[in-house]
Amino acid sequence: MNSSTSYLKRPSDRRFLLGLGAILFLFRNIPVHASQPPLRIQKISPPMQIPTVRVLSSDGKQVFFPKPKTEFHLINLWATWCAPCVNELPSLGRFHQRFKSEGFQVTLLSQDKGGPALARQFLAKLGVRQMPFYSDPKGYFFTYFRCRGLPTTLIADQGGFVFARIEGEVDWDSAGVADQIRRALG
Repeated sequence: MNSSTSYLKRPSDRRFLLGLGAILFLFRNIPVHASQPPLRIQKISPPMQIPTVRVLSSDGKQVFFPKPKTEFHLINLWATWCAPCVNELPSLGRFHQRFKSEGFQVTLLSQDKGGPALARQFLAKLGVRQMPFYSDPKGYFFTYFRCRGLPTTLIADQGGFVFARIEGEVDWDSAGVADQIRRALG
């Protein structure tokens, strides 16, 4: 008898494997989610004024980027070709709906060269609606705020100063994301 398969011949080993299989079968539909690590909010010191620069509105018109109207203005720099951006956009849309009445304003700023038509179609396909978005095809904000990658979320105050940023993908559905931003910056 071959020693490499002899363990399957013993009844105790077969019962163990059967039991393990049954346990795995029973727990197959339980979702396993990694918890959102604490946000790595990077303070910008001194805070930088949101530049008076022309961007393209969602309908393709050249406009000046709007000044914040709420306590916290999240400006999310993203692109259709950026996988982490695509992953976080639906949860960012839900965050916007949940917290807009609590002082959080979210504005999307596409970095795509294709302009607002490409961004609009892409957001509709993802189901991200009712969020203000603009297009910065020349990447002015990306360069001005010295971003190192996408997505990057800039956090501005009502005075129009960006005082922090979050680089990388965020699960905006995670419990406590809004509180982490308030605590870190308040």
